[in-house]
Amino acid sequence: MTGGLFSRLFRKERPVEKRARKPRPTNDDRPEEQAILKELDNESLLLDHHFVFRPQGKVGKQISCMEYLIAIENTTDYPMGKIKIDFKGSSPLGKFGEPVSEKKLLDPSDKLQVSVPFFPSYNLGKDKFAFELSFFDFKYKVDEKLRIETEPLKVATPKFTGMEVDETTYQFLTADLYRWPMETLEVDIPPMALYGELKQRFLDMGFKQTNELLSEKQFRGICQVVAKDTKGRKWAAQVQVIGTPKASKLLLYTYAEKPQSAYNLAARAVSKTAFRDKLVRSSVIKKD
Repeated sequence: MTGGLFSRLFRKERPVEKRARKPRPTNDDRPEEQAILKELDNESLLLDHHFVFRPQGKVGKQISCMEYLIAIENTTDYPMGKIKIDFKGSSPLGKFGEPVSEKKLLDPSDKLQVSVPFFPSYNLGKDKFAFELSFFDFKYKVDEKLRIETEPLKVATPKFTGMEVDETTYQFLTADLYRWPMETLEVDIPPMALYGELKQRFLDMGFKQTNELLSEKQFRGICQVVAKDTKGRKWAAQVQVIGTPKASKLLLYTYAEKPQSAYNLAARAVSKTAFRDKLVRSSVIKKD
């Protein structure tokens, strides 16, 4: 969710008595404990974390994949080592891959960026995930662990109304939108059945067909559809299926004004088909 940046300050929490060298005063002021709590206020890690949609290449509106980006800043005056990110559990909306990081030691005022691949399931809904940040505290010689909830992921679309456009207008319209790709390896689905069901899904959602190319001898079907929502935002899709009588390859492009919306449209189209599980298992993730 680009633009949905969450910044949180996490202070290390330890029992005060483990750090106290002297008995606590009996008066109400308890100056030693107050000093410890004041010191804790300056001992923190700053985290910014959110979903990102990676473009193909360095720039552009053609999305290649989805990741969760975690930026860690050491605002203390001592190093943090053995930094590790671990995503636990699962969700109907997808799963995370192995975190990618360039280093595991953070010096004072140093920053670290960790990217975690996310493999969407093409289901609709809303959910949060959780990950564990662990590190070694060089000042107190202890291992620390923090459990952190992610930015929420919401996969939903509005109601659509079909738009009447010609092929040239379709090309200009989609050039200004973000594009989410779903490409599969060969799957054991008859191409005509796959093409027909996905095409009908978009028509049932309210999209208007603008162009179609269909060849049944060596099956190849291409269908382009366009719609707008109640706020006037433009949406589009292209369904392309090729294959033999019993096996297919799918290349689905969905377009929207935001990267998240482009994926959401693909999820809505695929989620209710009889072939969703096969398509998701055979989908290809491309990362430049």
